[in-house]
Amino acid sequence: MRFFACAVGLALASGFVRDAAADQKRAARLFDEALELADANRWDAACPKFRESLEAEASVGAQLNVAKCSERAGLLLQAEREYGALIELNESTRDRDRKLEVEARAKEALKSLERRIPRVVVKVMPASAEARVLVDGNPPASTAPNGAVRVDPGLHKLRAEASAFEAAEEVVTLKEGEERIVELTLARVPIERVGPEARPADFSLVGWVSSGAGLAVAAAGAAMLGVASMRASEIEDACGRGAAPPRCSGGAANAARANELSEEGTALEIGGFSLLGVGGAALATGIVILAVDASSKPSPSTGAIVLPVIGAHEGGLWVRGAF
Repeated sequence: MRFFACAVGLALASGFVRDAAADQKRAARLFDEALELADANRWDAACPKFRESLEAEASVGAQLNVAKCSERAGLLLQAEREYGALIELNESTRDRDRKLEVEARAKEALKSLERRIPRVVVKVMPASAEARVLVDGNPPASTAPNGAVRVDPGLHKLRAEASAFEAAEEVVTLKEGEERIVELTLARVPIERVGPEARPADFSLVGWVSSGAGLAVAAAGAAMLGVASMRASEIEDACGRGAAPPRCSGGAANAARANELSEEGTALEIGGFSLLGVGGAALATGIVILAVDASSKPSPSTGAIVLPVIGAHEGGLWVRGAF
C-alpha cells in the first residue's frame, strides 16, 4: 500500500514537472516570436504574443514588454500597474546588474507616466456629501492626492449624481499631461416629482416634528398673551377701569406698580405674538410636508388636519379628520 501511494505521488510530481517544462518552452517560443515582430515594428502582432508568453510563464522580459505595449496603446493607467508588477517580479532576478537595469527602466517609465497621465478635477455644484462622480459609467479607477481623477488620454464622459437632484453630465477630451477643472451643476428635482424612493425615509417624520414644534411654540405664545391679559386686569384693579399708565387714580404707589405691570405686559404681548408667528410658520411647513408626502402614497383610511385658531379673546386648534 505504501509502495502504491509513493508511486502515485511520483507520477503526479513528474506530471507537474512535464507541464511546467511545457509552459516554459511555450513561453520562450512565444517571447522569441514576439521579439521578432517587435523588431520589425509590428507591435500589433507582437503584443498579443508577449501577453500569451507572460500567461504561460511569468518572466521579467515578458512583463517589461507587456507594459511597453500598454504604454504604446495609450493605456497609461494599465501600463502604470504593469510597471509596478515588473518591479515586484524583478525582485527575484539573480543577476545583480540585470536586476538594477530593469529596476531603473521601470522607475523611469513610472516617472514618465506620472507626467503623461491626464487629470480632471470634478467640482459638483451645489456641494453635497452624497454626490458621487462616475467616469465612463464607473467609479474613478485612480485619483491623485489632490482628489483629481486620473484617466487615460482621450474621450471620457463625466457624470455627477445625488439624491433628489437631476444627474449632470459632460463629455471631455483630455490630452496627455493635461489637467482640467470641470464643474457639474446639479438641478434639484421639483418636489412633486420626487418619488418616495428618492426622498429621505423620515420625510413624513420631518413634517410631524415641524408640526409638533410649531404647535408647542404657538401654545407658548398663546400662554404669554394670556399672562399679558392678566397684567392688564391687574392694572385696572390698581388704577380703575380703563386706566392706562402712567395715568392712575389709585395713588403714587399704585401708579408705580401699574407702570411695572404695563412694561411686563407689553413685553409678554410682543413675545407672545412673535412666538405665535414662528409657531404658525413651523406648523404650516409641517402640514405642507405631510401633504406632499401623503400625495405620493395611497390614500389612507385615517388622517387628520390640525390648524391653529387665534381670535381677539380666544385661541385654540381646529381639527378635522377621518378615523
